[in-house]
Amino acid sequence: MIMGNIFDKYVIETPPIGEGAFGVVYRAADTKLKVGRALKFLHPALSHDANAVSNFVREAQQVAKLTHANIITVYDVVQDESRYAIVMNLATGGSLAQRLANDGPMTPQYTLAILRQVVAGLSYAHKQEVIHCDIKPQNILFDGEGNALLSDFGLAKLQSAQISNSANNNRSSSQQMRGTYAYIAPEMWDESPPSKQTDSYALACTVYEMLIGRVLFQGSTPMAILRQHAKGADLSAIQNDGIRAALTKALAPDPSSRSLPHQLLDEFEQAIQASGKPTTSSTTETAATAATAPPKDDDEKKPKPSEGNRLAWVKRAIGVAVVCIGSIWGISRLMPSPISPPTPSPRLTITVVATNTRVPATLTAVPPTFTPAPTVTVMPPKSATDWYKSGDDFFFKRDYDRAMADYSKAIELNPNNPDYWKSRGVSYWWKKDYDRAIADLSKAIELNPNN
Repeated sequence: MIMGNIFDKYVIETPPIGEGAFGVVYRAADTKLKVGRALKFLHPALSHDANAVSNFVREAQQVAKLTHANIITVYDVVQDESRYAIVMNLATGGSLAQRLANDGPMTPQYTLAILRQVVAGLSYAHKQEVIHCDIKPQNILFDGEGNALLSDFGLAKLQSAQISNSANNNRSSSQQMRGTYAYIAPEMWDESPPSKQTDSYALACTVYEMLIGRVLFQGSTPMAILRQHAKGADLSAIQNDGIRAALTKALAPDPSSRSLPHQLLDEFEQAIQASGKPTTSSTTETAATAATAPPKDDDEKKPKPSEGNRLAWVKRAIGVAVVCIGSIWGISRLMPSPISPPTPSPRLTITVVATNTRVPATLTAVPPTFTPAPTVTVMPPKSATDWYKSGDDFFFKRDYDRAMADYSKAIELNPNNPDYWKSRGVSYWWKKDYDRAIADLSKAIELNPNN
């Protein structure tokens, strides 16, 4: 979209003010009501996907039913030719991510003021059986008065239809993960359905980021981030014991042991009260009006902790992450330069002197014609890394038998690489050959306990 373009009754006023894998957001003016609006356009790569468009409209309709002071308002879905856009109220105060980038970490009191409003909106949505699935600083916006607004409710589910796979995706959208890697709860890595506890986990990650000023689970690849989730949260940077305990409960790997959003809020506030500090921000700090904490429903009581096996979850989660990074690995082939044909011998000039004369006679000797040998391309034998990458390629295609065969060849060439054992173990797991899966995964842990 270009500034000045008219879309339905809206005039685009600015370049994109927000962008992600799902869509692009512009500031626009409603030419009839003379008010500012935010238009979120479905990404062009998804506009031709009938399933994505259907989900886009259905989810927008669902979010439009959520009427709360701390939830972004959806007014309409408009269409122009093949383009679709959601019309929302314009949040002029920027996002929480922008505030963190500009101002750095926040005090516990300031964090609490924002947390109250976020939990108020989130608890209301949960009562309507709507799970956000993508709580993060980028999706917490502020209006002109500093009130926190949750955005992208339910729309995060559409991120399952990744743009890069929209044209030729071999897996259904229900098989894809939802959300953003650094904030995804463990059960989502295992493709389990989202729940209220799923939002609690992401909210706790966000609270940590507000207090410390950096993302809790970091990594350059999905696998690296998954490993951080599997190891558990390192909350040593949190100095307040009560706050650290509250975040620990909300970040429990097992959702049945995890606190709900309103419980996280209560424990966070109690921790600040116990420290002897006021629970409201000072007038110079407050950028959000403290909202009343949501009521606690009987059906939201904290469930009893389960005896879930943490190691089993890690093994399942590794399998999903391997699929995530398999798409960026290809088979490397080393191609040596063709053998160059020998250079033909130069013409040879010989001078012969006759015995009865001093005048030299010149004789030119021409070597026989040389026919160059045909070009030969020599393929070196595959290395362990080659077989490993080949196995990843088959794994991504869900051809587990061929994946295991290639992983086995990689292990034969280098039996001391834990990644080879781990990948074959995950393949066995997806084939439901659990005994062999456990044996290979145990070997991987033996070779590298930190893997």
